[in-house]
Parts: sequence; structure tokens; C-alpha cells
Amino acid sequence: MELEYSDWNALRTAYGTRVQTSPFVRESSDFGGTWTTGGISLAVGPFSSASWSGGSASAMPLTSTENATGNAHLWRWAKVGPPLDLLATGIGPQLGGTGSATYLGQYYTFHESSPSEDNAIKNPRVEFRTPGGSITWAQSGLYASRQGIVGTVDSKSGRLIRVWRGKNDEILLAQSGSGTPESPLTPVALTGDTNAAAFTPSVACSDDPAVVANCIIVWASQPKETPGDHYHVIKWTQFRLVSSGGTFTFEFVNPVYAVGYVVFGRPNVTFTGERGGSKAFVIAWQVPTTCFFTLYKSASPISSFTGETGHCVASGVLGPPPLGTSNGYVEAWAPIVK
Repeated sequence: MELEYSDWNALRTAYGTRVQTSPFVRESSDFGGTWTTGGISLAVGPFSSASWSGGSASAMPLTSTENATGNAHLWRWAKVGPPLDLLATGIGPQLGGTGSATYLGQYYTFHESSPSEDNAIKNPRVEFRTPGGSITWAQSGLYASRQGIVGTVDSKSGRLIRVWRGKNDEILLAQSGSGTPESPLTPVALTGDTNAAAFTPSVACSDDPAVVANCIIVWASQPKETPGDHYHVIKWTQFRLVSSGGTFTFEFVNPVYAVGYVVFGRPNVTFTGERGGSKAFVIAWQVPTTCFFTLYKSASPISSFTGETGHCVASGVLGPPPLGTSNGYVEAWAPIVK
């Protein structure tokens, strides 16, 4: 169930907020094959996001959310060296997924405009900054019916990609140069009720020049309609941006695939930085227990996700873990939400 700001604020006032704690951190030095437990002091909430660290391979973009206010903050995080650099703060409450990216020294956070008690309109907004520089932002007049607006940068085309959902939970994609996105559309490959998304999707792009369909979108399906089956499964497909006469369009080269894993929240995906291997993309998702899970796949659009790994804490309930990379490590930071 999704809440508008006034509903969320009423519940927060009546019942209080969760205590913000450091997340359950898991790290992989081999692109998601084997994992070890790490530790950080930065708290992340359920709608936080991270991403591949780009050509520098060191500084991971991270959008963190607060439990108490829902406000978001953009960080530059490095596993080696100074760990934290706050790039943007005071981003308004986020009640759905966010996106993070870095490209050519800029750090991006993709999110929805700030809701309030009197305003439920959700517009796509992006803020970006070069460390040491000033904040630049762009907000579109487009409207998102559902909570959560995510995005990434496709380094092969240099275009910004945004993803959100329409009023019937259809997946909408939009792209732009550096500012507000063009009108969103549901690509033919993603049409139909069977491809609707129960939660905000997640998107990532590889920079491998040898890969044609270098971007991937991952989402949780709508609940099964069979009586008693109220679970979701992971769906995904790959695509690319192609240019003709200076006009860019989305091109999907393979059908939608489903991974038969039950999920109870939004899955997240990241490009790991691996080129030409079997672990170009990693996904993570949580179930309402003490565990979250990860899978990996190659950049080939017809390869499958494999390598299931469970990541569990002794007590507590984990939220959807944001995924990113820094200094050759894949980072998964699961918020402890209960």
C-alpha cells in the first residue's frame, strides 16, 4: 500500500518514527559472487539508492533517506579514502524509490518533488553537483501518479534516464540531455497488465562498448491473481538508447523475463563495473524476515540471473538494500526497519 504525504504524516504523528540505525552492510570484491560483512556509520532509510561509481571506480553516489522526516540527501561515498562528502541536503520527503548516478564528475540524485499536506503532486526532479561546485537542479511539469521516481545516466549515449509508474502501475520511461525529461512513454515491450510494476522499478546501465543492450530495468510484478497468491516475482529486460538524426529513442532487444523469486518490496539493480564477464549486473531484494538476497548476471540480454546468496542478521527486519560500487567492491546496504 502506498501513502500520500498527509497519510504518512498522520501515522508518523500518531505512532512516532523508527529509530534511525546504521544499515546491515554486505560487500563483494568479485562483482557479487562472494560477500563479506562490512560496516558504516551512515544511516539509510527504506527509499535510499546508490549506483556504480563510474569511470573513477572509487566514489559511489548515494541518496540516503531519513526515517523521521523522509528527507533525502545526496552523498559521495568512497570505501578507500575520505568516506563521506555531503553534496546536497534538504531534499524533501520521499515516499517511494529514488535514483543515484555519476557521470563525467557530476553526481546525480533522481527523485520526486517535495510533497506536503496540501500538495500531493509528484513531479520528476533531478539535482546534480560536482564535488566543490554548486548544486544544479531541474524539475519537470510532468506528473507521476505513483510514489517513487528513479533514474540513471547512460554513459554510452550521455542521456539521463528516468523511470516511474502511471496510474495503472504501467512503467513509464523518459530521457533527456541534462535537464527536464521529455514526455514519458510505456515502450511496447513493457505494455500489458502482466508487466505492470507493484513498486518503483530500478534501472542501471553498463558502459561496456561491446554490449548492445547495455541498460537493464528490474521490477516487482503485480500480485498473482490466483486466490491466495499475493506475492510478487522479479521481472527484468534490457534495452539501449539509439540516435537517429539527433533524436534518441528506447530500443528493447529481448522480451521481458521473470525470475521465480518471491519478493515483498522493490528489487534494486546496479552495474558492477565488470566488462565481458558473468557478473555485470547484481540485483538485491528483501523478504519480510531477517534476510535479503542477491543474484548476478552477465551483460548479455539473454543470460539469466544466478548465484543466489542470502544475507541475514540475527534479529530485526531488513528493508530494500540500495546497491552501488566503490573501489572494486559491490556495496549492499540494507536498512534495518524494525
